Amino acid sequence: RALLGLLLLGAALAQAAPPPGDYVLVEGHRSFDIEAWGKDCGPRPSGRRYGAGARYHLDEAGWLRRKGSAPPVFQPDICKAATGIPTMRGRRADGRIRCSNPVAAQPVKGQARLLGGDPNQLKVLERFEYDWVLKGTPCKLTQHARWTLRRAKPLDRCRAPGPAATLARVGAARQRARAGQALRFR
Repeated sequence: RALLGLLLLGAALAQAAPPPGDYVLVEGHRSFDIEAWGKDCGPRPSGRRYGAGARYHLDEAGWLRRKGSAPPVFQPDICKAATGIPTMRGRRADGRIRCSNPVAAQPVKGQARLLGGDPNQLKVLERFEYDWVLKGTPCKLTQHARWTLRRAKPLDRCRAPGPAATLARVGAARQRARAGQALRFR
């Protein structure tokens, strides 16, 4: 039973990768938790909400390519685009991008995660932490963003159920199961 459970869990995780296609922003927002912000830090950042309607294309590689003037969301240069810092670098693995700034005087770290599961909806979460000292003034904050997108043309779940999973019976090729009997699959 445990083997079957693990197999089904693995199949469910394989289906969690969002399918490529066109998506529309349902809602998005960027907010800031400011711990310290002195006079030399520049203008104090403020949160922003983004209305519905911005358009994106999720490509085969899993990047959201924005169309027109849409705000940047989970794109190859998201580390630079979300922070405005040209030296930011990102490393992608397992549906998330880990970001860091190699400039020691401007430590910033963060990540962006693409969450699938529903083939007709995407969620992207971002979090960046800044901890700078400019002219002796501490500038420390955490930036959060949350984006919800829906597929422009919803998929019929029966027509696009995700990758096929194959179950193979362990033991006799044909056997009738009785009530309460445990069967093994691989």
